[in-house]
Amino acid sequence: MQLFSSLAEFGHEQLTLLAGRACGLRALIGLNDTRPGPVLAPLRVWPYAADADAFADTLRRARALSVKAALAGTDFGGGAITVIANPEQGATEAAMRTLGRHVAGLAGRLVVTDEPGTRPESLAWLSRETTHLLTLDEDTRADWTALGAWHGLRACLGRALGHEDYSRASFAVQGAGRVGQRLVRLLRATGARVWVSDLNDARTEALVAATGAEAVPMQQIYDLPAQVFCPCAMSGALNEDTIPRLRASIVAGTANDALKNDAAAALLAERGILYAPDFAINAGDLVAISLLRDSASRADIETAVSGIAATLDRVFTRADSDRTLVTAAAARLAAERVAALHAAVPAAGRSRTPPG
Repeated sequence: MQLFSSLAEFGHEQLTLLAGRACGLRALIGLNDTRPGPVLAPLRVWPYAADADAFADTLRRARALSVKAALAGTDFGGGAITVIANPEQGATEAAMRTLGRHVAGLAGRLVVTDEPGTRPESLAWLSRETTHLLTLDEDTRADWTALGAWHGLRACLGRALGHEDYSRASFAVQGAGRVGQRLVRLLRATGARVWVSDLNDARTEALVAATGAEAVPMQQIYDLPAQVFCPCAMSGALNEDTIPRLRASIVAGTANDALKNDAAAALLAERGILYAPDFAINAGDLVAISLLRDSASRADIETAVSGIAATLDRVFTRADSDRTLVTAAAARLAAERVAALHAAVPAAGRSRTPPG
């Protein structure tokens, strides 16, 4: 692996490798772009098979978050923290506090956040060494993510179906986890017809009983006559095998990396299926956490999260004008915002101390 060329390829500013002999810490801290503001760095603990895999994943996550944060209009850049350890056991107190001291040494250029599966004690140990932390509990994070997706679906309906009336549309929701459940509830509250599937039959049955949605086996979710397919579960679910089975006009859901690759985005476009890029429509929790840093009210956060619909409108309009894929259009809009911001405010990458 060419280390510096890998960093330069997507404009990464810094990658720090940490090795604590006494505490056993093996970690990477990646800062992709501090021009919009301090980078937000989700903490991931994972037992990578090879150091090169941890390196590549850290850079990928940091870059992806830069694009997502810029497109959502936040004052964050993208970062990532990777700790190489068994996620079931977690890192030790000594290792996490060592990591916390390194974060503190970045003087506000990086703010740590959690991601699904982050152990609460890890965050507690970090907080004893640094104040640069912003976290949401999993239920609150799911609330904002689902709400943002619900607003984003409005833009999709208007663009593809010519109306914004949820009750006149039908939805196939793949995944009944925290976010999927909430999205189903929001859709059913409008009177929309909703099918739902999940690997956990009990969870699906409970959701169906509570909302009146219709349960379908996981293997049949792609074949339904739903106008909107909502991937809210696994990465890579949409690929050369599953996309030809879709009968939907819209694909819009909250799963990260729902498309297996760029070819999947092209295949959707070839079939005339409108795709809402995952990093645009699932940014509700990111918008929320960016405003919580400034102690915003719930009403202000709700207003900002509703702006995901306008973001998607801009993406769709740009894709049409550039005659390009929506994923490429979204990335261009994100890059242009950062460039314009940096040109107008050269010190945009200043650090900020979180409230506390």
